[in-house]
Amino acid sequence: MNNSKKLPNIGLLGCGQMGCGIARAFCNFGFSAIIYDYDTFQLKKGKMLIDQKIAENKIVETIDLSFTNNLEDLETSDLIIECVSEKLETKKQILAKVSRTTKRNCIIATNTSSFLINELALSVAIPERFIGMHFMNPAHMIPLVELIKGDKTSAKVIDFCEKTLALIHKTFVHVKDSPGFILNRTLIPMINEAAFLVHGGIGTVEDIDKAIKLGSNNPTGPLQLADAIGIDTIYSILDSLAMRLKDAKYNPCPLLLEYIEKGWLGRKSSKGFYTYD
Repeated sequence: MNNSKKLPNIGLLGCGQMGCGIARAFCNFGFSAIIYDYDTFQLKKGKMLIDQKIAENKIVETIDLSFTNNLEDLETSDLIIECVSEKLETKKQILAKVSRTTKRNCIIATNTSSFLINELALSVAIPERFIGMHFMNPAHMIPLVELIKGDKTSAKVIDFCEKTLALIHKTFVHVKDSPGFILNRTLIPMINEAAFLVHGGIGTVEDIDKAIKLGSNNPTGPLQLADAIGIDTIYSILDSLAMRLKDAKYNPCPLLLEYIEKGWLGRKSSKGFYTYD
């Protein structure tokens, strides 16, 4: 992709599914990106996965993507997107660190799927530059991004994010700062209910997914989707929503915790509701 104007440098915090997926979403359109993770093994794993996907992709020959376990390597980034695990304290700590090491005009975003932007903004130096950018998984394929402004997010930051997302062919929706935003407030309870159906023996995993796919014209079943997102992530989102919204309908199905304790997290562990090679 040729650009007469220099594209913003993108930094990612976290080399998991979302960090790698968002990096690909940007790099596929000519952006330069760098992924940070404190875990060297996770960096190697992420790089190997992306290299494998690039080799399978005939459209993209090379991408400008690097990996680091040194947070200071992100100091020249124009936009940094936090994608670490969905744990409040973990997010607060990394946001506080990165906001101290980057340039003052660097925009900092969080890909949180359940926490309030205003709450996370308390950890960011210069909260006017902080915003929620909730990508969906897989981030390089799904076109939707939820944009969530905090009380202090500047109009300039919102405009920058809208224009940047347009450059990678993403469609955005504006969402009021609220637990779970739009998609997860509707999607995650459906996945949870599907898990309850399995737990209660109402139907097989395959038949439950087939019923939802064919009966509501969904491209994928809720249990297939749970495996793609990560069962541990689903559980964390539900737990956060139940606590913050004080509504029992978000209480996680016991089967989810049972799977987590067995290490059955979905595709990333090769087993969840389904088994993968």
